[in-house]
Amino acid sequence: MRKTVYKKITAITLSLIMVLMLLAACGAQEVSPKEDPTPPLETVKPPDPTPGVTPPADDDKQWLVEPYEFIWSMSIVDVEIMIKKLQDINLEERSPAEQRTLLLLEFYYDWYTTPPTHHDRPEPSYLEEHPLNTQVEVDLTGDGKKDKITVNITQIDEWSQQLTLIVNDIEFELIPDNGIFAFYPADGFAIVDIDTSDNYLEIAISDYGPSNDERTFFFRFDGEKIIYMGVIEELYSDIEFLGNGELLTVGRAGILQTWFFPRRYEVNDENLLMPVAEDLYFPRHADKKYFALKDLQLYTQRDTSSPTILMEQTSIVTLTAHDCIEWVQVTLADGQIGWFRVKDYIIIETADGDIDAMEALFVLSFAD
Repeated sequence: MRKTVYKKITAITLSLIMVLMLLAACGAQEVSPKEDPTPPLETVKPPDPTPGVTPPADDDKQWLVEPYEFIWSMSIVDVEIMIKKLQDINLEERSPAEQRTLLLLEFYYDWYTTPPTHHDRPEPSYLEEHPLNTQVEVDLTGDGKKDKITVNITQIDEWSQQLTLIVNDIEFELIPDNGIFAFYPADGFAIVDIDTSDNYLEIAISDYGPSNDERTFFFRFDGEKIIYMGVIEELYSDIEFLGNGELLTVGRAGILQTWFFPRRYEVNDENLLMPVAEDLYFPRHADKKYFALKDLQLYTQRDTSSPTILMEQTSIVTLTAHDCIEWVQVTLADGQIGWFRVKDYIIIETADGDIDAMEALFVLSFAD
């Protein structure tokens, strides 16, 4: 009996020893991982700001860098380095993408390093200027009697103020209920003469606006009541009062990009300031250059049935006029004039179809 038990224990022990030896052997070997049939996700890396000179595999690629999203993030030093590397490639060895990108970066470098054109502000043409919370006496109606005028400012809370215009104890509050509100009022107000042929003088109150959107409110006193004439762009010190019932200021166009143009206003029969409609408006910075990112067929007239001319990719153009509604005039490098139509603010309609303006032109400007 004892021998039988001993034999069984010995057999079990030997079996355990063999199992442990096999496990040890397996642990010592390098076990290959099971192959995953799903390929790993490709990591997308941003373009190197100073890429090498190896031509891209796809010569049909338009640009080595994306103009708006990437170039704006590059320092001007990075741009210089990239230009130098591309220039070091012989012209005949450059890929189309490298040549296009070189021209784009050279344009950007020139644009970035060229001081902007400054426009001289007009000489102030208001009659008098007075501080807030100060009463002055001026004949506003031409009846030979002095009118008492005050523009009071009251601090409502830490962030807001309220203006009140008072003429001979008649008050007009600059509040939303009256259709107007001053965010950051200027320190004073002015007496102006919009039309020297009538008997009236007007009161101008300027505001810096919520984000430096400078504007001026105009008022007229008819002897009995204060009339709000409207609001126009710019501070009163920058508005030209022509004396013929018109004012010259700077307007902001509502198509394509953030840009400005000289705009005229006139007083209508209801004592309201209204913009004078023009056939075309001419940008203040009409000499600003733009880089053509694509070939674009332009109309030769403001008519989609007119013949077309080609704005070639990588050419440098200027935007010389617009109608402030839908048409923009383009002057090509050779002096030819073309037009494209705009819809939905930034979509260009051409003979080739619709295209986002940012895919067609480089250094468009966008600001609040």
